[in-house]
Formats: sequence, C-alpha cells, structure tokens
Amino acid sequence: MGVDGLREEYMRMKRYVPEGMTCEAFQGTYESGKSRYKDVPCQDKYRVILKWPGVSDDYIHANYLATPISEKRFICTQGPMPKSVDDFWHMVVQEESDSIVMLTNTIEKGFNKCEQYWPNDQGQTLTFGGVEIVNNLVAFSFIEVGVERTNENVRRITCTNGSVLFQVLLSCIRGTKKPIIVHCSAGIGRTGAIVAIEFILERLQGGLPCESMDQILKMLRDRRPFSIQNDLVRLFNTKQILKVTPL
Repeated sequence: MGVDGLREEYMRMKRYVPEGMTCEAFQGTYESGKSRYKDVPCQDKYRVILKWPGVSDDYIHANYLATPISEKRFICTQGPMPKSVDDFWHMVVQEESDSIVMLTNTIEKGFNKCEQYWPNDQGQTLTFGGVEIVNNLVAFSFIEVGVERTNENVRRITCTNGSVLFQVLLSCIRGTKKPIIVHCSAGIGRTGAIVAIEFILERLQGGLPCESMDQILKMLRDRRPFSIQNDLVRLFNTKQILKVTPL
C-alpha cells in the first residue's frame, strides 16, 4: 500500500468518534484554563478522575488507553497549562506513574504548546499543588525527578523533532508495569501515534494477529477521541512501524 492508499485508508476513519460520546466534564474547562483547545474535547468515558484530598475539581484532560498488556497501559493527556500543572502532578502521584513521555516543545513556531512543569536544572526543586519535584539527573533528553510525596523517581523523556529515536524511547518505557503518561500539546496527534506503535508491537511480540490500521485507529479513538488527527501523523506512524518491525 503506497502513500495514496494510506491516505485513503485514513480518510475512511477521519471523522470517526465513539457512538454516544459525552463530554460533560469538559464543559467550561476551556474558558477556565483547564483545557487547551476548544475543539478537542475530553470524553467522559475512560477519563482520568482526580481524587486529590482537599480538591473538589476532579477534571483533567486525560484518558486511559489500553494495550494487550494492560487496560491502563497509557494515559494520554494534553500538555499541562498554567492552571493545570497542579492537576498533572496530582495525576502522576495518584496513578503511581513512573514514566512521562513529552512529545512537544514548550514553544513551537512562537506558540505556547506546553507549560514547563519540571525543574530544569539538576538539584533544582519546584512545588506544584503540594507535590515537591526535585531534579535528580539530567542526561541527554532524559530528566529524572524525585517526587517528594511518594519518595519515588519519575523519568521525563522528551522526543521532539526526532531528538530521540522512537525505538530508544519505547525501549525505555516498555519495562514499567505502571501507567505511562504521554502528552504532546493536545494529546491526540504525536501522542496517539506513539500509543498506536506500541500497541502494534505488543501484539506482534505476543504472537497475536495485528488488526488493520482502521481498527487500531477506532480502538484509539474509542478511548481518546480525535487521536491521530490528520493523514500526516498517520503516514509518520506507518514509517515508524516499518523502522521497528522486521520485514
């Protein structure tokens, strides 16, 4: 199947959204600064519900994504915003995640895509929503931060514009049994692509037949609507799959 065929396959599913999708929790969150894009709603089903002591608002723009390994293998979310950074770290602690994959720069083409939610310099400490974050290690595109509340380390791995090969990135996160938090800016484009890649690889490694990309896209969007939002992301996804799978 060539490029035109891949585009045609994508176009068949371009407008797919889950049947009966509701987005009640999302209502008003764009205006309140808790959701980045008005046209990228967060569906109620499979959304991460925050249960932080003393905080009444349970909303964060994030959904659980399943793979053959786990029903909650990934948490796909938007890049944190000034008013949602606290929520982001509350989610990290609540879900006991030890890996965060960042697929965007904080600023791209002059536009803010993600708030800086980590201490940049080794030894630096920042506190978000009562969670103390300490930068323990900076190495290439990997930053290890300590979460004071849980006394555990969390790896923040960046992969933007090819800075880290997808094979390397996936090998770094594959060993964990805890939910892997993945975000770009909206949490649907690059984020959906990497989850699709790992889903396919897990099926192949488990000796399971691999569904068509139509079915994989449907599976992704059933949990995280609008994932892989254009044909260029779909083509990128195919290119990466060809790189990491033997012919």
